[in-house]
Amino acid sequence: MSLKVFRALANETRYKIIKILLENDSCLGNLSRFFNKDFSVLYRHVKELEEAGLVEVKKVGRLSIICIKNKDIIRKLVDLASQIEKQD
Repeated sequence: MSLKVFRALANETRYKIIKILLENDSCLGNLSRFFNKDFSVLYRHVKELEEAGLVEVKKVGRLSIICIKNKDIIRKLVDLASQIEKQD
């Protein structure tokens, strides 16, 4: 994994986006329900996750569906981060 992955996950908003997407693929509009942030801010976070290779954005009609790439690996990474958090 590159440092881009860790840098992307180091941000609380992006980390939360990943945790949400592990449950279900989503579009940006649905993600916005979980955050008190402007749509464009969320888009930039998703773009950084995409550039880090963590998510991919698929066009389905007018919607852009965001889904996790390598879901099993990302789930293990998030689980490990959760375990480390609990030790603090």
